[in-house]
Amino acid sequence: FPQHLLPLPDSQLRQSKHAVFPLAYAHCNNAIPGQIAEFNKYNPVIRTGDQYRIGNVFEDNMWDAWIFVAKDKSEAVFTFVQVLGRPNCRSRRIRLKGLDPKSAYKNMETGEVLNGCALMNSGIFVNLDGDFKSKTVHFVKQ
Repeated sequence: FPQHLLPLPDSQLRQSKHAVFPLAYAHCNNAIPGQIAEFNKYNPVIRTGDQYRIGNVFEDNMWDAWIFVAKDKSEAVFTFVQVLGRPNCRSRRIRLKGLDPKSAYKNMETGEVLNGCALMNSGIFVNLDGDFKSKTVHFVKQ
């Protein structure tokens, strides 16, 4: 084999990737505290709440969605994943599940307050551009 096609030993690879891509690794390291904070924020409801599958990537390979709802229905974490984007498309209407229909829920990202019944029957609009994009929305009961 030509020398330039042989794999590098681990010691050289470790040294070379940090030397060649220091800014890329610095960016990843800067993102880690935010990712840990987000994990800690949503962990209780995801770990102890009820999960409802809204989409199914095996039936429609374009998107998937699910929601975790606290047992007392006091908060919910909704996640939408767009596997493949569609050009020139309108927003998708996603109907949530498992909420208290008689309560109001605040979207913590936008501050908008919506009725649980409306969220489950009319849904929310999700519009993401590109492939492999995702969106997480945190709802808190008012």
